[in-house]
Amino acid sequence: MAVMERDQPVELADLPGRHALVLYGSETGNSQDIAEELGKMTQRLHFKTQVDELNAVQLNELLRYTLVIIVISTTGQGDMPQNSLAFWKSLLRRKLPPGCLQSARFTTFGLGDSSYPKFNWAARKLHKRLEQLGATEFYPRGEGNEQDDDGIDQTYLPWSIDLRTKILEYHPLPPGLSPIPDTALLPPKYIIKISPVDTPRHSQDTAAEGTPNLQSLDFVTGSSAAATSLEAGAEQPSQQALQHLISAVPGGLVVEVNSNTRVTPTEHWQDVRRLSFDIRHLQPPSLQINPGDCLRLYPRNLSQDVDKLLDVMQWGAIADNVVDLGTLSERPTGLYTANMTTLRRLLTENLDITAIPRRSFLEAISHHCTDSDHKERLLEFTKSEYIDEYYDYATRPRRTIIEVLEEFHSVQFPPEYVLDVFPVIRGRDFSIASIEPSEPGSDSSYKLELLVALVKYQTVLRKIRTGLCSRYINLLAAGNAVLASHKPSLTSLHGKLHARRPLCAFATGTGIAPIHALIQERLRYDDTDTPTGRTLLFFGNRSRGKDFFFADEWAAMPSSKLEVHTAFSRDQKEKIYIQDVIRQQAQAVADMARENVIFIVCGGSSKMATACRAAVVECLRVGGLCETETEAEEMLGRLTWWQEIW
Repeated sequence: MAVMERDQPVELADLPGRHALVLYGSETGNSQDIAEELGKMTQRLHFKTQVDELNAVQLNELLRYTLVIIVISTTGQGDMPQNSLAFWKSLLRRKLPPGCLQSARFTTFGLGDSSYPKFNWAARKLHKRLEQLGATEFYPRGEGNEQDDDGIDQTYLPWSIDLRTKILEYHPLPPGLSPIPDTALLPPKYIIKISPVDTPRHSQDTAAEGTPNLQSLDFVTGSSAAATSLEAGAEQPSQQALQHLISAVPGGLVVEVNSNTRVTPTEHWQDVRRLSFDIRHLQPPSLQINPGDCLRLYPRNLSQDVDKLLDVMQWGAIADNVVDLGTLSERPTGLYTANMTTLRRLLTENLDITAIPRRSFLEAISHHCTDSDHKERLLEFTKSEYIDEYYDYATRPRRTIIEVLEEFHSVQFPPEYVLDVFPVIRGRDFSIASIEPSEPGSDSSYKLELLVALVKYQTVLRKIRTGLCSRYINLLAAGNAVLASHKPSLTSLHGKLHARRPLCAFATGTGIAPIHALIQERLRYDDTDTPTGRTLLFFGNRSRGKDFFFADEWAAMPSSKLEVHTAFSRDQKEKIYIQDVIRQQAQAVADMARENVIFIVCGGSSKMATACRAAVVECLRVGGLCETETEAEEMLGRLTWWQEIW
């Protein structure tokens, strides 16, 4: 083992006329990760670089930068992500003159999924509108596809390499100045301040001497009497404690667990939970929750994982010292916590220490190795020519950040760097399965239900993996307070007017959740004067006796309003899938298409969505609406088709 010193941050050259703006629109954080990578790339080319979400900038700010790079995901039915909607609306203002962005030079990279009909529409719409306003494309748009063998990286990696070459071609460095190599450490963006005083020993006397008073942490944890135990050695924040964080979380809510019930047999391969919540604190009070909306939950790490990381990094002695985030000029996007916290709380509540490491994480920790072999190996994983090795090491075995730090034990970086190195825990979105406005006089505004399949599997390393949010949900008990947020659907198919239209819905597994909420609402609107349209529901899963979700409720609904057709693939020798059952009802599907039908498909498989669409196309032809498959495709394109695949 060759011993070496940890890298020290390099200084960036201060060059005039060299400013880069990297913007992202992201729902799950993938676009943000790529934007951060591109931001570091432009920094290494000696650009003063700002990385931010699209909604954070005004349109005229694009004119102040030498180049603008935009990374954006397509969500829903060709929609913009929530954190880009305000920017997009500003681009659509009628008063904007055609050449208002004439001096802006830009490129875009889109993240999409070709199983959706409107593949990469967000990037395409944004790119086209910028050009309409006079902006100049300095490098061709890139489009990543989740369906590629190597996912988004298959397109992104070669695109980003060529982008770097093009930037240097257009903006060469002065003689004697070279790009900052990947082996050099860039200046950290976020450095936290850790007090020398730890939490248990803290007192009002030391606070009077200028050290932060930890009584101000009460609103983060709640009193010990108010908090309840989520797991051994960990406190679950109280309602009062979480209330202080609501304003920091977009659409923030505090929800209280009513019940957490397993709805599949214990011997079944999949643990599916039906969770019931009360919403007692609404921000704003006029919030409306509708079918198709999601509830975003913010999970926490388990105490044993936090303890393991503290041990590996040798931070145990200062884990409970006060961290003052008020000294930061900016925070990582999505870091929702109070100014006064501790390192242990950051690692428990805010930083994703069990995530699969991205290449950017491996690059970041490589600079803190004291073993040259470790550094060389980590940097290899970040290079495009070693993409297969990276996937074999990190993605396919679902290795966690903690496991990487255990293996590359020479990595030791100051705890002040945690926000710069570790990814932030992102909220997980779950389609709302049931919405019940509370009775007048109740201290709860809504009762919501989720249907959640816990993620648990065995990897190629023969290790059992459980998702972060799944571990968190598994331990939730009645009375626990949970930090959440409301994510409205960008496609509105709810309401009394839409309820009059026929509905033809296809779902597999927990994909039934949003459809269940929609059918509930449609039946509530049904009356003699304005009867709701008929619903044809196709549901597929493995076994009628084990995972036929909401079976009793479907049976209790009026048959004149709801007709259910099922496909349980493992209940007989010959496997039957949902697309097979759709074809069996070709005439019924075609008849509904004559009546302005709403088609909805929800589930966890893009192949399922494609198969359902192909089956509907065949139904339109067999049912007599079209003569050819091409005509049927064109007809379906004119009808309402909404899909949600995860």
